[in-house]
Amino acid sequence: LNIRKFNSILFLNLSHCGFTNLTYDDFNSRVGYRLLSVDFSFNQIRYIDENYFRFKTNSGKNELEHLNLSSNLIERLEDDSFKYLVNLKFLNFRKNYLKRLPIKLFANCFSLLS
Repeated sequence: LNIRKFNSILFLNLSHCGFTNLTYDDFNSRVGYRLLSVDFSFNQIRYIDENYFRFKTNSGKNELEHLNLSSNLIERLEDDSFKYLVNLKFLNFRKNYLKRLPIKLFANCFSLLS
């Protein structure tokens, strides 16, 4: 599947796909231009690259509003894990193995509601 053809994707469900890590090169260079919602639930994600959500639209910002990371194996997040998610409104990371959240994790998430 060549995702580059789908640069107008708004909603993407990648749940139950067996992902273990989210690294920038795996996904970002191929999709994200207009992406509003991504569901990564029920994978085996342990690690999220701090640049993973770096994709931008033509306006120069990331438009992602909904992010579901629930039911994974995430043990820790970096301060900068969500730094590009300035429009994020809803975040779900229930049922992971997080013991603490970095102080600066949501520093740029100005629109976060829940």
